[in-house]
Formats: sequence, structure tokens, C-alpha cells
Amino acid sequence: MIGRLASRIVHEDSGVTAMIVAIMAVALMGAAAMAIDISRFTYQRQLTRNAVEAGAQAGAFYLPAAPSAAIRAAIDATKYVDAKANPSVTPYCAVPYVSGIATYDSSTVSLYCKPGPVDAKGMYAQSLYSERCNAAYGICTLPCVTSAGSPPTVPAGYTCNTLAVNDTRTVTYLFGPAMKVFSASFGSAGQIAAACRGSACSRTNVAPMDIVVMADRTGSMSDADRTSMVSAIQSMLKIMTPTQQYVAFGGIGKSKQASVNVGTKKKPVYKTCLTAPASSVTASGSDWVAVDYSNDYLSGPGALNLTSKLLNQGLASSCFTASSTGTYLTSPLKFAARYLLGNDGGSTALAALPARSQTAQKAIIFETDGQPNEDPQSGTLTLSDTNEVGASNGDTACSNLRQMAALAKAQQILIITVGFGTVNTARCSSTGSYVRDVLASVASPMANGTPSVADSDCSTTAKAAAENSDGDYYYCAAGGSDLANIFTTAFTQLLSHSKFIRLP
Repeated sequence: MIGRLASRIVHEDSGVTAMIVAIMAVALMGAAAMAIDISRFTYQRQLTRNAVEAGAQAGAFYLPAAPSAAIRAAIDATKYVDAKANPSVTPYCAVPYVSGIATYDSSTVSLYCKPGPVDAKGMYAQSLYSERCNAAYGICTLPCVTSAGSPPTVPAGYTCNTLAVNDTRTVTYLFGPAMKVFSASFGSAGQIAAACRGSACSRTNVAPMDIVVMADRTGSMSDADRTSMVSAIQSMLKIMTPTQQYVAFGGIGKSKQASVNVGTKKKPVYKTCLTAPASSVTASGSDWVAVDYSNDYLSGPGALNLTSKLLNQGLASSCFTASSTGTYLTSPLKFAARYLLGNDGGSTALAALPARSQTAQKAIIFETDGQPNEDPQSGTLTLSDTNEVGASNGDTACSNLRQMAALAKAQQILIITVGFGTVNTARCSSTGSYVRDVLASVASPMANGTPSVADSDCSTTAKAAAENSDGDYYYCAAGGSDLANIFTTAFTQLLSHSKFIRLP
């Protein structure tokens, strides 16, 4: 009897075990199926995240000058990473948050971008814009105006410095339907990637730079054009970060400290000008870099400190007057490079300013308005001596400029060139190269190694706009009024790396 009972118990236990095994197998298969679906969902979500980040970075490369091209590039890059992507791209204008007023300074918006039309008082219409600010991020954002279309475009004349790329996706489950779970979606705010380009992106973690601005003020520049030049450089200073970007200034031709009358005849007021033109390139006490590195050019975000030497004794209209010397090109580039490399007072001026946590990028912004018109000088094509370099032959002068630029770029100095006025149609000699082509070759190549080139003579607004938004380091301006945005755009190009930001 006991044996029969034991046999029955074993038999019944075997049935229970088989039942348990069957149940567990179903559960394990369900878990495995669920794991596969979850893995597919996680993979697709990460792929979409990678795609929108790639799109935001690719589009930001074209900002701020060409927002419509930026939108197209963002869409193309997103789809390249994820062929099934269907991204939406929204352009914004990011501006610094000003803690004192707990918002942004509306008067400085145009220094960073032009997000859309303004009302009669010069304010952005609240019906069109809904700004958002975040003190922790240090930025405010204003949506940029767009025209209907697929993809949307930003109307001509408006610029943006930030792109937000978003994509949503529904992932259909393979095994989920067996458990009445058919799909899952992601997107919305969690899948937005935003990239900003320029100094407005954040007041922290700004790239340290040492910059020498070398501006032409020879006799071929009219008084009005010199005034426009000064205003353009001042606009560029307004979007810089003084704690990180140290700026020195020089003029073509050389400068010599002098006292000038800037008051009325009844009560004359004299002050020393650091950029008063010297009589010649060999004048005693004259310098190509007239104003040493400065970090006090702003009194607050977007507000010029008019008492600083850079502005009060350098860029003041009474000081920045016409030079009677010829249009030297090689010498000013040489001595700007020497100054950046620590020679000719550069190291002393830099040592007097606070040290920065990272190594600074050294850069020259070099503007000229015509073909070289130099006196022969005995200098050699080297950065190691203090001899002037000049040539009466225009082709030789242009060749010297190219060679001197190559020496500077070999020292990791980044060069931006601006061709103004007649430089766009002038030649080095009657049959020589166009000066615009020489200036473009002097400019640094793009980050991918593509040389900077002069694509046109910039004789029309459309040609100039195309030239100045092609992503390289050569810019052009047909007249003084065109200079207003050139220097700010050129400085933005120095900030070659865009930055991911969190939208407020």
C-alpha cells in the first residue's frame, strides 16, 4: 500500500512540475519578447537623440548669417543619421540673461541676431514673440520669424543664432500585441536638441581669445567710411566677453601717440590719442599695434566702456583719423602676428591682465580697402625681426602678404580678412591677381581644411550676403553701410564650435 501511495505522489508531482515548467516557459518567453521590444524602443530613442543632436550641430554651423540654409542642413543631417527621421526645426535668437533686470536687454538683441520685425519704438512685437528666460542657463530665447513652407524659411534680412531640432516616433512592438501592448511613443521636449553659435550662448565657458584688430584708415577711406568702420568694430566689442577675450587694436598705416584738439575754439580740450596717424612707417615711436590688449572695453553686457583706452584713445572718431601713408599690407600683418606671439609688448600687456584657465586662441581680424601701395623696405619675410616689409611692385607686395600669412598660420594664428570697397575689383597690378583673391588666400582655411575663397566681387547686396554666409574666413563689404554687421559676423566665425544649450 505504501508503495502504491508513493507512486501516485510521484506521478502527481510530475504533473505539477510539468505544469509549472510550462507556465514558467510562457512567462520566460513573454519576458524575452518584452525585452526585445524594450530594446528596440531604447535603440530607436537613442538613434533619434543622436540624429537630432547631429542635426542641431550641423545647422548651427551656418548661423547666424544664413538661418534658412541652417534649417535645411539640420534636416539633412538628421535624416543622414536616421533615414526614417521626420524632424521639425525651429530657429531662435538666444541672448544673454541680465540679472539686474531679470530678463534680456532688448537694446542689444540686434548685436546677436535679427529675429524679426520691430514696432515703431524699435521693440520686438509681443504678438510675434514669446521670450523665455532662465537665470541658471544665463540666456533668454526669442523665436525667430519664419515663412510658411516645408521646410520653413527665415525671411531675408533676419538672422538667428540657435536651432532646436525635434523628432517624435512611434515604435510598433513585435511581441507586445500578445500582451495587448501594441506600441510606444517618444518625442516632445525630451527629444529636442538645441545648438547655439556665438557669444550669446552663455556667459560661462566662453572660449578664451587674444585678438588683434587691424583696420585700414588710409586716405582712400572717406570720413564716413572710417566712422562706419569705428561703429562696426564697436558693435563687435559689444558681443564679446571681456573676461575671456582680450582685444588689441592697430591701424593701417602706423600710429603714433599724439595730442589733438577735440573741443571748441573757446574752450579747447586736448587728449592723447594712441592711434593718431604717423607720418611714415619709419617714424620714431610709431607702432602697428597701437592699443595694447584690453579687457575693460565693456561696462556691462552690450554696454561700451567709453573711458577705456581702446575706445577713448583708440577708436574715438577724433583719434581714428586718416593716414597719409600708403596701403601697407605685409608689415601690419607681420607685426600683428608678432604681438600675438608675445613680441613687441604683447607679452607684457598680456601679463598685466588676469590669467585665464585655458590656452587662448590667437586671431587677427584684418581689413583693407584696396591694392597695396607700399614703399620698398628692407625687411625679410620672417616673424623673427622688427624690420618693415614693403614693395613698390604690386604683385610682389601681394606675394609677400601671402607668404607672411603662411608664417602666421603656421604659428596657429587664425586670420580673418575683410575686403572693403575697391579691394573687391582692384588687382595687385594691372594684370595681376585680384586683391580679393589674395585676401581670401590669406584668410585661414575652414575647420575641415577647405580654403577660404572670394566667390564674387560683392558688387551687389545679394553677392555680399552670399559671400559672408559661406562659412569661410573671408568677408567683403561694398560700402561703409555694409560694415555694420561684418565684424560681428566675423567674430562669431571665430567661435567656430557651436554649443548645445538647454532651451529655457
